[in-house]
This record gives sequence, C-alpha cells and structure tokens, in this order.
Amino acid sequence: APWFGLGGPAGLPEDRIRRLNAALVHGLESPAVLNRFAAVGVSVQPSTPEAFGAFIRTEYERWGTVIRSLGIRAP
Repeated sequence: APWFGLGGPAGLPEDRIRRLNAALVHGLESPAVLNRFAAVGVSVQPSTPEAFGAFIRTEYERWGTVIRSLGIRAP
C-alpha cells in the first residue's frame, strides 16, 4: 500500500523535529483533514519520528532485498 511521510535534512535539531511532528499530528487529527482524506479513501495514521524511522528502515530492508534478488539496477 502506498504511504506518505515527512522528512527533513540530516542534522535537524531534535526540538524542531518534535515541534514539526506535533504540528503535523495536530493537523492530521483535525476533523476537517480526517474527513477530507476519508472522502478519497485514505486512512491517516500519524506517528512519532522514531516509529516513522523504524518503518523506513523496514521498508528499505524489505525492498532492498527484493531489488538485489532480482538484480535490478538503475540505468
């Protein structure tokens, strides 16, 4: 299933990461936003920076294994 996330530059200060995450979660949990996403069949699952990082690592490992096993290479 497709997913979307927000990333930032390496070295972004932890306090800024926390503030950005809090603002994003607050916005994503608003009824207007939830209703808008639901209208197009999208479920919203806000998380923490740590949980999103773990998800990215899992996806990288999963798809990296598939790509290597199939011998896929960038042109």
